[in-house]
Order: sequence, then C-alpha cells, then structure tokens
Amino acid sequence: GCTALESAYIGTGVVEIGNEIFFDCKKLSTVTYLGTVDAWNKVKRDYFWLHGTKIDKIVCSDGIGDASGTMIIG
Repeated sequence: GCTALESAYIGTGVVEIGNEIFFDCKKLSTVTYLGTVDAWNKVKRDYFWLHGTKIDKIVCSDGIGDASGTMIIG
C-alpha cells in the first residue's frame, strides 16, 4: 500500500478509474478532482476504487462529488 499518501489529485483527462488504486492508503484524507462535479459524474469508477480508505467524498472545482463507484471494471 501507499502508507504515506495523504492527498491525491485526479486530472480532467481521466475517464476511468480501476479497482483499489488507493488500496490500504490509510492516511489518505483528501481526493481532489480538478474538474467540475458534472464532469466527475461522467468518470467511470470501479466499485472498489477506494477500497481500504476512509474517503467518502471528492473535492471538485465547483463543489463536492460522490466517491462511490459506478461499475465493476475489469
């Protein structure tokens, strides 16, 4: 795991996020998407993309986005 990671940024060019990309990142407290909430909602996210973290929201440029996954990818 990434035991020291405390924050992460996701660029607007990302269109899909696979499973467990932040697995066991126990110090991860903030994930920021550099685009809007509407654009974030269009990113395909595996149901388990945040498995092992306590993240429940995504900070977007115009508000807060839902951190839940949208599908099983793989």
